[in-house]
Amino acid sequence: MMKLILFEFKKMIRTKLVAFLLLVTVATIVGLFIRNVIQQDVIQKEKIEQFSDYLNDVVGQVMTDRMVLEDNFDSEIQARLESGGELSGELNTLLAAIEKKDWQTELQTEINVYNLATDYIRLKGDFNVSAEEREIRMKLNQELLNLGLPKENFDLSIQTSLFMKKIVSILLTVGGFLFLLLALGTVIAKEFEGGNIKLVYNLPI
Repeated sequence: MMKLILFEFKKMIRTKLVAFLLLVTVATIVGLFIRNVIQQDVIQKEKIEQFSDYLNDVVGQVMTDRMVLEDNFDSEIQARLESGGELSGELNTLLAAIEKKDWQTELQTEINVYNLATDYIRLKGDFNVSAEEREIRMKLNQELLNLGLPKENFDLSIQTSLFMKKIVSILLTVGGFLFLLLALGTVIAKEFEGGNIKLVYNLPI
């Protein structure tokens, strides 16, 4: 029985279809990895744009508060001004960490930003991230710091474990199953055409 299995396996390897499928699979995996590597700069740019928008909003509010305080002193506005100044400083630190690709500083500084943002919002400052989203991001960052892992986009990750997990998830989709069925169906059809399947039917279990 084992010899028969090895015979069938060798026969499948020698067929052009199997070689073609292996070539396509390898080319697809390599292509996806190269795409992910190229997209890392795009991800970095998007993060910089995102936190730059937050910084611009805070700086705009800080400038407005300063102008108001020049005319009339208000303790609430003064408190928001101080909070906004601290928050803008932390956002600048975060942007510098992103540009340097210092992921540990980035994760910790992002946590600090969201903590400061909570106080800033309490003082009626504008920060366009909901409390729920801030909490989720802080927990994720803390878990990554504890594990010693950088934050990455799952779909565009270049870490070996995450990348292979993505590949497996793609193969387990409907498209992956259809591709596998097409390959197996072609091989089985050739077995019927060549008459080899009759020999298999006549063998004992």
